[in-house]
Amino acid sequence: MSTIPQLASLKQRLNQLNLQKARFGFNADPHIGMESDDLATIVQQMELIDIQRRSLDHLVRQRDTHAGNAPVHVLNQIVTIRAEIARLRQTCARLGQNVPSHPL
Repeated sequence: MSTIPQLASLKQRLNQLNLQKARFGFNADPHIGMESDDLATIVQQMELIDIQRRSLDHLVRQRDTHAGNAPVHVLNQIVTIRAEIARLRQTCARLGQNVPSHPL
């Protein structure tokens, strides 16, 4: 299950645009192509955010299991993944789609 509520509806819209492009080919409205390209990038970034959030959840659980004595590589990965999620969210925001923050 996705941690991003709007991801399913964006995927559905992307499929609709791709069907329109396939149906009309070179005669398709150029805006369909531009919207489709931007939406494809947004969906890809959101899917990566979702993957990173699941990894972060796993690492936070590992950290909490060790109660203050977590291995350094776990702590470093948490910092790295949080930075990557922030970068991916900025990319989505730049393309006009805000991704809600997550409690982790």
